[in-house]
Amino acid sequence: MSLRVKLSIPVAPRDGYGSDGIGLAQAFLRQGIDVYLDPAYVQPPLPQDVAALLTKDFNPPYDIHIKHVNPVALKLTEQEKQESYKSLAWSMWEQSSFSEDRAPKVKDALEDYLKVLAYDDISKEAFESTGTTTPVSILQGGYDPRPWAPTEHRPLAQRDWHSEEFVFVMAGSITPRKDPYVALKALSKLYDEGYKVKFYIKTLIPGSVPHLLTKSYPFLRIVEGAWTQEQMRTLYESAHCYLGPSWGEGKNLPALEAGTTGTALILSDCGGHRGWARPEIATLVGGQTVTYDGETSLRVDVDLLADACRDLIENRNKARQMGEMASQILPYTMSWDRVAEDLLLIHARG
Repeated sequence: MSLRVKLSIPVAPRDGYGSDGIGLAQAFLRQGIDVYLDPAYVQPPLPQDVAALLTKDFNPPYDIHIKHVNPVALKLTEQEKQESYKSLAWSMWEQSSFSEDRAPKVKDALEDYLKVLAYDDISKEAFESTGTTTPVSILQGGYDPRPWAPTEHRPLAQRDWHSEEFVFVMAGSITPRKDPYVALKALSKLYDEGYKVKFYIKTLIPGSVPHLLTKSYPFLRIVEGAWTQEQMRTLYESAHCYLGPSWGEGKNLPALEAGTTGTALILSDCGGHRGWARPEIATLVGGQTVTYDGETSLRVDVDLLADACRDLIENRNKARQMGEMASQILPYTMSWDRVAEDLLLIHARG
């Protein structure tokens, strides 16, 4: 009899975390697992194979229940406690991002789970610091590498690693947390030193800020609007390096996508990507702690970021090797199929 897995995970194709629910559901289906979606977390439209899951009888008991939400929303209902043999809490929590009064609530929420799954070592330490007796281990989130990975029909893009101009790219909102501003300051230093750099920022809802930025930074190009995966892949393939100086990320989906197409990676030394950003595929840049809107996090140091960018510009073979290694490693270590296999191993071990 097939395992019955209930997913209380946001399933909404236009949302980053919603893509998590779709990706994991499809990975379980590929492995012959019976998947049940919690309707409370579903927002259509959905891929056909995932939408078909909503027509199934949604009746307990389930062998595994996976709840993947914000830490303070992990509390199981009385019904949930009764309907599954094993419940797993899966979330990312950087302790600095929450006020002290939330720790007891998180601890209380975790008491009825078999295990807590954290994104990285920082999240693991934050959960453990609540004093919970529930075991905490690390399980990084996944992604679908298929739209981005080189294939026989579309091999790894042949970037000109020795071109005079070195191209950087970043995808995300132009907000303080994503911090494109520190990237602009770092690249300005290099531009003033005579390096030929170009920086593309792909953003969905630009507002008026980009138009002001492009007047101040001649090397900056703002790309606006909703793009297809094919368009995003073409953008990544046009760049030598992906810049991700964000104050905090989960798995950092854009960096995974870009790295899979063969870009080198320069990322902040904080956030969930620290779990997969090995030295051979990414440079992690440190900084100073800052407080914004009541949240304390790390802001990348401008000079350190400029040094990391300069290092790749001056060492093109290193940059090329990082990109090639990323395109080989990430599809195997970070796919949703790997996440599903790890979850089934956790179930088997009890």
